[in-house]
Amino acid sequence: MKLDLERREMELPETQDGFEQLEQRISRAMAVMSEMRTECGALRRDNAILQSEIEVLKKSNIELLSQLNDLQIQQLQRASSFDKEEVRKKIDHVLEKFGELQL
Repeated sequence: MKLDLERREMELPETQDGFEQLEQRISRAMAVMSEMRTECGALRRDNAILQSEIEVLKKSNIELLSQLNDLQIQQLQRASSFDKEEVRKKIDHVLEKFGELQL
């Protein structure tokens, strides 16, 4: 019985050291968790800002595509009217030549 008591008294410091180490590990883990929560909050804020910017860019992209489409339509209209004018000029020129031949 006396031996058991002595052994327990010798194990007590080892147990206290174990508890202290465990307490230190828990403290470090809590500090890491706190840092992670802070970082997570910052990342969520950054994500919200980026999502907002994405929406603005999407709207801008839609507007720019619409403007591009309008400009392409205008260009095609101008090109076709230019072609018509060129054809009319050539026809007029040929008719003049033909008219000269009949005289």
